[in-house]
Amino acid sequence: MAGKKYADYSRQLYDEYVKFNRPDTLDARLVIRQIEEVAEKTGDIAWRLQVEYFETTLFDIKRRLEGDEKYPADQMLKDMFTLLEKAKKANLTYLELRCRHSIIEYYRYYIRNYELAFEQCLIQEKQLQNVSYDDIPEKALYHVQIVYGYYTFKDYPKVVAYFEKLLQDEVNIRNQQLSNIVNNTLGLIYRNGFHDLNRSDSCFQNIIRRTPYLYGDEYVNDKWNTLEENEYNRDNWNGVAEGNLGYNLILRERDDEAIPLLRGSMEKMLRYDDYGYASGVAVNLAGIYLRKGDVAEAKRYIDKAVDYNAIKSRDGRLALIYETLSRYYTLMGDAKSGIDYMDLMLEEKKRDEEQFNATLLLRIEQKESATRQRELEQETVKRRHTQTLLIILSFGIVSIFGLLGWVFVLFRTKSAAYRELVRKSQEWAYAKATTGESENTDRKNDVDETDRLLFDQFQQTLQDNCLYRESALSIEEVAGKMKVNRNYLSRAINRCSGGNFSACINEYRIKEAIRLITGSGQEKYSMEEIAYKVGFDERKTFYNAFKKMTGLSPTQFKNDYRKMII
Repeated sequence: MAGKKYADYSRQLYDEYVKFNRPDTLDARLVIRQIEEVAEKTGDIAWRLQVEYFETTLFDIKRRLEGDEKYPADQMLKDMFTLLEKAKKANLTYLELRCRHSIIEYYRYYIRNYELAFEQCLIQEKQLQNVSYDDIPEKALYHVQIVYGYYTFKDYPKVVAYFEKLLQDEVNIRNQQLSNIVNNTLGLIYRNGFHDLNRSDSCFQNIIRRTPYLYGDEYVNDKWNTLEENEYNRDNWNGVAEGNLGYNLILRERDDEAIPLLRGSMEKMLRYDDYGYASGVAVNLAGIYLRKGDVAEAKRYIDKAVDYNAIKSRDGRLALIYETLSRYYTLMGDAKSGIDYMDLMLEEKKRDEEQFNATLLLRIEQKESATRQRELEQETVKRRHTQTLLIILSFGIVSIFGLLGWVFVLFRTKSAAYRELVRKSQEWAYAKATTGESENTDRKNDVDETDRLLFDQFQQTLQDNCLYRESALSIEEVAGKMKVNRNYLSRAINRCSGGNFSACINEYRIKEAIRLITGSGQEKYSMEEIAYKVGFDERKTFYNAFKKMTGLSPTQFKNDYRKMII
């Protein structure tokens, strides 16, 4: 490889990466020594930096084998970033891409920080626009990693379009490893995004019908990509496809047909130490046996799923395990354990959603930042093209100041209007709390005495017991507490308040939310905590109801209230 340009030996070097990442530190040191000899003989900085890359990767292998205590994970990441900067300075694009690929994998699969992973994906995507397959033959592999980033955000149309464009390049058509990746991802999208199980099956069946290679037919007889290695890839990919086909059968409620596929998949994935995938298959099998009422077999697979996930976890897997354990204990008559695991499942899902939202927000902000940067560059070019821009600029400054003044006046007017909304909403909330009287007195005068008395009893029941704080509160439950007919109560609410039961309950909830926001202990609650505290089970529902009743979002309300009391 020494003395050749990178494109001529990239495939051989990739093979070395694959071999090197296997947990055999003795072989890894031999590879490093060979590269060190090349670096010493050639004096080439590219080979010296290759040594550093392999040494950093060896550090990660030791970390996986012996733990973070002896080989801190943060040190490996720091070293990879240091090497990335060296590759940039040496203008070694291929090594820069390789380092960033490792950093993305680390953020995504070890730290589980999708925000930072996707930030690096966007940088990688931009750089790949300036390289060709002639310079970087493994360019498609880097693109696939970026596509997985978009897949994480469920931007399915973007993923499909990306793959279609990727496969238009002639160099990728015969790359069956890439074809398997594409088929697997599209199979998941057709199932989860478009709910088309037939097309999803077709994609997974394409994997089973094909024989995967690392780089195409011409490398089948390479000393590394041997027939044994080719069979390894085939069996591994078949395990992935069988697991997905089995899950599709579960969705079709054909459990008996799914069982042999899932068992075969789990056996294959365990053979190749893919415990993360095997844990998901075990969860699916446990679910089948729970539906069949075979709790002993279900528990056996749940235990397997827990063990496999402890060895190698995957995104969202823990929530599925908790959900299955909740179903198991409920079926066994242990209601407390069933509820506890359901709570753990909800916490895990909430944590996953928060990670996703943070990453998505970063993505939007970066796009906006890139747009602003392009506009600034365009303005710079225009200023250089003509001297008359000075006159236009002067006029523009005057106009801008006038516009800023106008905007300032509008802002003051709008701020005053918002503060007035806050004041009125606060009065509205506290009036209900102090007087207990309905705001619909005029409407109540038009209804009969029975409905009025029933509505007053309804309000008193809500206030005395704070029933509105229960997210699942129903009119049937309230009617039961009042010992009245549900239909009579519904009619009284509609006639006296002009709204239905849900509207009345939301009114009580919003008023209490306002009292929490404006109370003395306001700073200790987040908006999400306030929403759940007053009875909303979803943040979005709380925000919509709050804005409908006050004219402001909860955040706007809180900010304007702060301005009022400063």
